[in-house]
Amino acid sequence: MVDVVAVVGARLSSSRLPRKHLLPLEGKPLIARLFERLDAVPLIRKAVLATTADEENRDLVDWAEAAGRPVVAYSGDVNDLVGRIDYIVARERPEYVLYICGDCPLIDPEIITKMIRALARGADLVRVPPRNGFTVVHEGIDLYPFRIWNKLVIEAELPFEREHVGQSLKKFAADLNTIDVVDDPWFYRPKQRLSVDTASDYRFMAEIYRRWYAENPADSLVSLRWVFEEVDRDPELRFLNAHVRQKTAHEKAPSVLFATAGGHGVGLGHISRTLVSAAGLQDVAAAGIHLVIEGEAFVRQELELIPHDFTAVGGLRSRLEEVLAAKPFQVLVLDMPARLIDDEWHAFLQQQRDAGLLIVSLDFTVKKAELVDLQWVPSFYLRGEDEETNNVVFGWECFLLNAGAVPRTWKPGSDVIVFSGGSDVHGLGDHLPAMLDTRLPAHFRIHWVRGPFAKAPVIPPAATRRLDWITHNNPANIKQLMMQANYGLSLYGVTLFECLHLGLPTVTFAPGRDAGDHELKALAQAELTDVGRDLEETVDHLCTLIFDPHRAQSFSEAGRQRLDGHGPRRLARRILEKLDPNPASESAPTR
Repeated sequence: MVDVVAVVGARLSSSRLPRKHLLPLEGKPLIARLFERLDAVPLIRKAVLATTADEENRDLVDWAEAAGRPVVAYSGDVNDLVGRIDYIVARERPEYVLYICGDCPLIDPEIITKMIRALARGADLVRVPPRNGFTVVHEGIDLYPFRIWNKLVIEAELPFEREHVGQSLKKFAADLNTIDVVDDPWFYRPKQRLSVDTASDYRFMAEIYRRWYAENPADSLVSLRWVFEEVDRDPELRFLNAHVRQKTAHEKAPSVLFATAGGHGVGLGHISRTLVSAAGLQDVAAAGIHLVIEGEAFVRQELELIPHDFTAVGGLRSRLEEVLAAKPFQVLVLDMPARLIDDEWHAFLQQQRDAGLLIVSLDFTVKKAELVDLQWVPSFYLRGEDEETNNVVFGWECFLLNAGAVPRTWKPGSDVIVFSGGSDVHGLGDHLPAMLDTRLPAHFRIHWVRGPFAKAPVIPPAATRRLDWITHNNPANIKQLMMQANYGLSLYGVTLFECLHLGLPTVTFAPGRDAGDHELKALAQAELTDVGRDLEETVDHLCTLIFDPHRAQSFSEAGRQRLDGHGPRRLARRILEKLDPNPASESAPTR
């Protein structure tokens, strides 16, 4: 029998997705799911969790101890991953060292077993080479004989060689005897990310686990072959994290601070744009993110995946000063009502620019051009008075939309989704339900999305209502609701364009704007939606859309063509250009 010790590297201080190892996957932490898969490899004598002794990893140690898993909290340099693993290897002295990245909850027990058996034939290294132009899909697995591991440790002298397992191997790999393992042909295919580095990765993995355990026993392991069958069957699944870029070994990721606002009288539009912008920077720039939100605290699934804190109304600037004093950031992104930016804010921003902070303003949050390095306008239209502002970027390609779904082919039906805004500042919930119930075809179903700061809509009493009504209170599955609906009615703003991006024929209500508004005229010319200036006109437009499937189909196709959903990634790339980072040439995962 061979003697193998598996070492799982994990820390809770990931810059892109902190505490990711403890995020739930169908009722168990991600790290627990990984250990379950190692349990299925009969050749492993022991699997040990390798973390560090700093306080932020205490919860990881507590989990291991409660679960009966061997754990070592290394007291050396927190960035010395090689040293952390070697501490365990020196104590266990196994014949073979198996290193597993702690954020890969779909490692395949079968390929690990094949690799161990192949290496046991006397080779120095084992690899699974490309085949038919494709590499295998497996991630997060490194296997070494004890003697080769020791040499790797000795040769790991530079900081990045100590931080990334296998980097020092390049110094002597050419002299080693390498044996090849041929995997199941099913796993030679286009790349699909199987590690969890960003919120997009986690959404993919959480959906995979949800689907598997909805159909399989609780004690089963997610089949990796089934995962790719599911990805091939459902392109929307691949779309969840296909755009995420792997951080390179030499890369120093930027640290980005976001300032935004939401709540009563402000709504959720600014926060929604901030969240998708932050996700774009995570996915494209490997950025570390922190959000500071002015307004009343509320629960939202996307927020739980990003470090954030709320501050009272009027306290945002002071909180930003505290955060900047505690930790260095390279970029400050602001998205809030421009009316909040006064002279004291201007002085604060000038001070931060003088200190070297890159200032990015979304949608003219900051009007003074000299205080802004990049003015990103998520709009197809730029008002004339703003055209002379420096560093302005705008257009259909600049919309900051949550693009975590594949736009669908529209079909007529009887489901209508209504968005009145995060706080329903215009009181649509008081009057619109009765109008819809009177005017729409009988037995249509209305999905009323109630924002976290909005009061309940006034739905007609059961004895007289003609339609089926469902109220969704601050739902976490807004995207799914949009995808399942046949028509939409939305207050003019971010949500409207998210509906259009997904191919949902939608009419919009733009209160407070007159018939001569140039932006609304430009929108009408684009033939994407119908705009109502009052509720009567808006409901008229919705009825027309329902009874004119050719117009609805035209809106759906035009929305999908104009709004590609890549705006957050374009913003991230533009910020990287402003920072002018030194690109790295070597790629390696960071754990």
